[in-house]
Amino acid sequence: MSEITYQKLLAAWRFEVVRTQGGVLFIGPNHFFSLPHEPRTKAERKIAIAHIRALCKL
Repeated sequence: MSEITYQKLLAAWRFEVVRTQGGVLFIGPNHFFSLPHEPRTKAERKIAIAHIRALCKL
């Protein structure tokens, strides 16, 4: 998954990425979660998007 696709999906689901000292927070309209660092590789971005998809289905 490219960085552009990743950013578009975050915007579509209204998730914001907030960088903190301890990692990053993904903050959405009804959910949030954190990761130790911002997803850098395609695999890490896919995992983050899969997690957001799962949260949006709740």
